[in-house]
Amino acid sequence: MLPEGLDQQPVSRIARHISLMGFNCVRLTWATYMFTRHSNLTVAQSLINNGLHDAMSGIGKKNPQLLGLTVVEAHRAVIEELDRHGVMSVLDNQRFRSPPQTCLPNLIVIGISLRNELRGPFTNQSVWYENVQKGAKTIHRANPNLLIIISGLDYDIDFFLPKGKALELKHEK
Repeated sequence: MLPEGLDQQPVSRIARHISLMGFNCVRLTWATYMFTRHSNLTVAQSLINNGLHDAMSGIGKKNPQLLGLTVVEAHRAVIEELDRHGVMSVLDNQRFRSPPQTCLPNLIVIGISLRNELRGPFTNQSVWYENVQKGAKTIHRANPNLLIIISGLDYDIDFFLPKGKALELKHEK
């Protein structure tokens, strides 16, 4: 439930390298269960539970400060380190009902992406059209300062909108 690479390099080195390469924003994917079911689970417990012993050993060497944190605290620590290096974060999730508000306040999180890569037999234009608006409004109510990224259908190659009908995303006050 952590960004990859933390078993290979210290988070400070990763954040500094991203900044030195000229990037000012990253997309961080997060697991819904990290906030809904496992918010009290430590990084060490998560790695042990999933049989990721090599990753635990690597994180123990490169980022030992993360092992005793909960997965939510570790996620926040990564965002804070990126922030220290001037790198903004877009939180991306494959599926969620409400934004991880515990992670957002006072951090340089600039956006949240609605579920990306919609595909398969259970996706259709009318369901997408209705639910993308609900999702955007939910995020906006939680934090009106966030950029909301909306993905299309079929790996974003089909950004169909019903003919003559734009998304109805007026700001709610």
